[in-house]
Amino acid sequence: MDVHEILAKCERLGILLEVEGDRLHFTAPEGVMAPELRTEIARQRKKIIGSLIDRFFDSFLQSAMNEIKDARIDFKSLPLQIRRDSLRLEEELTEAANQRDVEAFKGKVIRWRDMLLQK
Repeated sequence: MDVHEILAKCERLGILLEVEGDRLHFTAPEGVMAPELRTEIARQRKKIIGSLIDRFFDSFLQSAMNEIKDARIDFKSLPLQIRRDSLRLEEELTEAANQRDVEAFKGKVIRWRDMLLQK
């Protein structure tokens, strides 16, 4: 079973997988976690953690971008300094995402969103 199949199966069965640092935790309805699935999750733990972190980054950034989009901000009409700061923050976001620094990433997304929404 590959990582995407494992994640899909867990979702179908109501198994919640959570990442805390380099640890993977799960919460499952009673009797749902078969020994074979538990073994597969343990075997693919690092890949599952990577996939869940990727999902988090994508989801969190998409949520902030939707807020900005909903505010109907015309980027070209913003003051030059805000546009420059926004571009710099985008680079910092990419760096934080590449380093898998969740807290730095969240803080930068929030700063970026707030900066653009302050108008």
